[in-house]
Amino acid sequence: MAPPLPLASQDSSELAGRPKAEAFRTLGLNDQILADLAAVGYTEPTPIQSEAIPVALTGKDLIGQAQTGTGKTAAFVLPMLQRLYALEGEGPVMLVLTPTRELAKQVHDQFVKMAGASGARAALVYGGVSMDDQIDAIRRQPHAVIGTPGRIIDHMRRRTLDFSRLAMVVLDEADQMLDIGFWPDVMYIVSHTPPSRQSMLFSATMPDPIKVLAEKHMKDPVHIRIKPRQVTVEQVDQKYIAVPRERKNELLAHFIDTYQPEQLVVFCRTKHQTDRVAEVLKRKKLSAGAIHGDLPQSKRERMLEQFRNGELQSLIATNVAARGLDIPAVSHVVNYDIPENPEEYVHRIGRTARMGKRGVARTFITSEDGQFLLEIEKHIGLLIEEEKVPGFDVPVAPEVKRTIADMPVGQPRLLKPLVGGIRLGRRR
Repeated sequence: MAPPLPLASQDSSELAGRPKAEAFRTLGLNDQILADLAAVGYTEPTPIQSEAIPVALTGKDLIGQAQTGTGKTAAFVLPMLQRLYALEGEGPVMLVLTPTRELAKQVHDQFVKMAGASGARAALVYGGVSMDDQIDAIRRQPHAVIGTPGRIIDHMRRRTLDFSRLAMVVLDEADQMLDIGFWPDVMYIVSHTPPSRQSMLFSATMPDPIKVLAEKHMKDPVHIRIKPRQVTVEQVDQKYIAVPRERKNELLAHFIDTYQPEQLVVFCRTKHQTDRVAEVLKRKKLSAGAIHGDLPQSKRERMLEQFRNGELQSLIATNVAARGLDIPAVSHVVNYDIPENPEEYVHRIGRTARMGKRGVARTFITSEDGQFLLEIEKHIGLLIEEEKVPGFDVPVAPEVKRTIADMPVGQPRLLKPLVGGIRLGRRR
């Protein structure tokens, strides 16, 4: 059984002798949490933590717009933990919904890490693994449930999960849950929680369905927006390469021969493409693994571990599978398909510019991709240079090239607006 609520803090004499993460004190966190943070190496709050935590501790609803990798998990986990010291009764009293199993596992790991000596416990609930094991975990009355919408609903319908005592609901990566079709499930779950609960929603973008949920199910939420990092401008050698659609595999093979990447991540749009690209890389004697939503959870985790420890040189992933993956810094990233969402571009190439290292990112674009290229450039405030590869060049929206030719390449500068409503490629 999980400890009954409220959580028991260490006595003052024990706490007095423990180091504290003092930079977090001004956010309103208690000494127990400050000591637990110091024990796991937290020193300074990130911008999203500095702005979101004080608001969350007041009990107000909150919308946080921030990229992956900005520390937003702690921005909601720390207020969750602090509220557990004041709540009474039995769990679960906290719910976190995430779009993928990997992200759910990351949030759970962070919860356990930051819970420290508090005794707070969370049940991890997602598909692809035993339902019975999850039921056993839920019966131990965890303080929090962290999981994906589909499996959460399975438990609700089996009556193995009771959210009648929920005090807080967190929607993490809400736009990704919308993109992969989870939104009806999200709306169903939220509508079956107490109206008195506190709600926090984190999303890189705010499409209309998310705004509808906020208007319907949140109470005057405080909206916090953290400006995207400029890592894409300063730390990544980013270029695009024009290529006929049917020759992308040839170009990828040429890229590998030219750059000899130590570790490579290739992003594709569909699961079928990931499998085909993995075969291309294997033919180049590069150990490769394809990761997508249909892969069993055990195989996904094993493949990720092989990639982290260097047994796999390359990982090919779809957008959905890649979001939330705990992938370390890699030397090279290839966008086999240009992302249609500029935020996704930032997320992808951010895999290769960590800990001060300079990374290499290349984006393959076809004759129809000019509009997506422009939207990315506007978003990051940078003109992306074309890399000419003999034998692969194709016309890519001449109007785009003329616009780009008027400005310095590689400088962080906003694009001039196009005149006359020029059609730049075909939207799909």
